[in-house]
Amino acid sequence: QSAPISANAYIPRLGDIIPGLPLRIPLNVSFVLALVACALVYVFLWRTKWGYEIRATGSNPSAAEYGGISVRRQIVVAMAISGGLAGMVGINEVMGYRHRYYDGFSDNYGFTGIAVALLGRNHPVGVMVAALLFAVLTRGGIPVDAFTEHVTKDIVQILQATIILFVAAEALFREPLQRWLTSSPSR
Repeated sequence: QSAPISANAYIPRLGDIIPGLPLRIPLNVSFVLALVACALVYVFLWRTKWGYEIRATGSNPSAAEYGGISVRRQIVVAMAISGGLAGMVGINEVMGYRHRYYDGFSDNYGFTGIAVALLGRNHPVGVMVAALLFAVLTRGGIPVDAFTEHVTKDIVQILQATIILFVAAEALFREPLQRWLTSSPSR
């Protein structure tokens, strides 16, 4: 681990800025920045030409290229945006939460991000809701581990895996269920 960063470089907590919030609340300004980033990503992906081109490239690179979209350029743009957003997570961890750098500080955030994107169905609003759900589960696992004798924080990973399993399995049952609902004369 590194030495602690200077207190001048801390990201301020929301409780210090907004009157009426409890001072012990662990949220900092990065939470508001994440909500703003989510809104900006939504506008970018669904309201701009570049966003359309990125979505088209992600859906079908061959069709996007046939339509005149530079697939390589869109991949680079998407990766640059993703890297910038991932960097914001790192800044929050170092400057807003732990106030120092730890080797291996990310706690498998990449895998969690994939699960959140799957659960949120690759839509910025869905991803925000899924990220909040996973954050509540993860943070809630700490007191469960501390205050219960036979339940560890591993239950959080089991809950997250179960949620992912049900979301992934939903696609298997969607079409047969729709067929069954539309073919039945009594429905």
